[in-house]
Amino acid sequence: MPWFATTYSADGKPPVGLVGNFGGYIFAKDRRQARYRAKRRGLNERVEWECRRKARPYVLPSTTLRSKKYSNEERTHSLCWLAHLALKSGAATLEESVGDEGFLHEWAHHIRDKADGDPVQVRVIDIIRMVKSVESKVPGFLEDNALSRAVQGDDK
Repeated sequence: MPWFATTYSADGKPPVGLVGNFGGYIFAKDRRQARYRAKRRGLNERVEWECRRKARPYVLPSTTLRSKKYSNEERTHSLCWLAHLALKSGAATLEESVGDEGFLHEWAHHIRDKADGDPVQVRVIDIIRMVKSVESKVPGFLEDNALSRAVQGDDK
């Protein structure tokens, strides 16, 4: 499935040009579906171009948590990015992302407890489970499969 590059601005206004904007991507079967998913994501993204490369344009937040090759700073950045997309699109609530049992909040506890020398493997497994659930709900975040389409309610 192709993915589409997008641009958006931090202030939520429609992007103008490329300077001062951020880049994103949306997996979609065509430009029409990409625009539909962009609208559902709530970032006021502009769909720019299609890429048919097989390679994923990013590393999934859940993958950064499972792999030792990523630093905690990279993992935290990835989780913040997911939380932003999930909150803007309605794929997760504030409680699910930063609440007392949310994935970002639990990640902060993990970092603190790891620094204190506490065993933390069970917490990381729980965080990965939460993150994978959210990843499947953000429009255009994952390549299409039956689960993501059913969760997103998006067969357009």
